[in-house]
Amino acid sequence: RVFLQTCIFRKYLNYTEASRQKVRVSHMQVAIMNNTADLAKAYSAVLEMVQMLGKLALLMVFMLTQDRDSAWVLVVMPGLMLLFGCARSRALSQASEFAGPLKKVLIDLTTETCAKYRIIADYIQ
Repeated sequence: RVFLQTCIFRKYLNYTEASRQKVRVSHMQVAIMNNTADLAKAYSAVLEMVQMLGKLALLMVFMLTQDRDSAWVLVVMPGLMLLFGCARSRALSQASEFAGPLKKVLIDLTTETCAKYRIIADYIQ
């Protein structure tokens, strides 16, 4: 994660002045803090999934060598798991798409509030 954060920040520092003006500070904060963490978690999840698939393949080979009559289970079970995964993934992706822009708005509001705190504090008094 730290490596990704460093690379993104270094890339930002190499922008031209005009390009840097187009990028909001809050977007850089989201990219550096949240997106890199999400990417690192996704990479770890892929590695874990590959490891589980290897174990599953070994278990399937073992089942077939010990009892050939259990082959129907090897066909039905992954089909059911795939069906459940497809049904669940659609709902999760819709919720994630809805929450993403709201998080950026919140960070923009927080950044602007922090930058203009003195004005807000003077107005309240």
